[in-house]
Amino acid sequence: MRTTFSVYLILILCCSCVFAQEYIMDGPRSSSYVPSASEGQVTALTGGNWGTTGDIPVPADYDNDGKTDLAVIRYGYWYIRYSSGGSGVIQWGDLDDIPLPADYDNDGIVDLAVFRRSYSTWYIRKSSNPAANITVSWGQNGDIPTATNRFSSAYATASVFRPSTGMWYHYNQLTSAKLGTQWGTNGDMPVPYDQTASGLSQEVVFRPQSGSWYNKVLGTIFWGGLGDKPRARRSHSIILPIFQK
Repeated sequence: MRTTFSVYLILILCCSCVFAQEYIMDGPRSSSYVPSASEGQVTALTGGNWGTTGDIPVPADYDNDGKTDLAVIRYGYWYIRYSSGGSGVIQWGDLDDIPLPADYDNDGIVDLAVFRRSYSTWYIRKSSNPAANITVSWGQNGDIPTATNRFSSAYATASVFRPSTGMWYHYNQLTSAKLGTQWGTNGDMPVPYDQTASGLSQEVVFRPQSGSWYNKVLGTIFWGGLGDKPRARRSHSIILPIFQK
């Protein structure tokens, strides 16, 4: 039996947890690798430990069994240990890309996805059809990318937060719908989450200088401080997976 937890605000204090803003502190750098339709081949892996120094953790349910799989990304290679059994490595992305795994093609399975800062482009490997990936040019230099459920509770969409103006820009890669809204200011961290239990993400920011969460529904919440890494569940309809023991 699967248990659903109604937890919305979580502060991750561990230094190994990677947040999108941390990738952008040094500004954009050039990348030469572009995912192609022929990629996405899975190769078997063996081993006891999972990951090494410099790896980026990207845990998610990649095999659609309701359990979180251990996964890291290293130089554009995703190393996944499936909770259902076995493991694999998939090439998708480049050294400086920002990984943003989520279900973008509405099949209920997490897709591999990266944001290329040098081109402000999203590369999404569809789990429903890896040969027909999604490429979306959305954002500009300095934007912070994040996956949201802004348009649908069933699947994620490409969104960016622009610190210079406090604007959020959302793009639905399945319908081409667009939406822009202002919420936040320079220095804020975007943390979209479902404040209304509707299954849709709303714009929320965390201000590390004061430890404040600013949102339009619940008002201002003081939780955390400078150096904390804010995390939240972007959609109430997402059942929290059972972590592998």
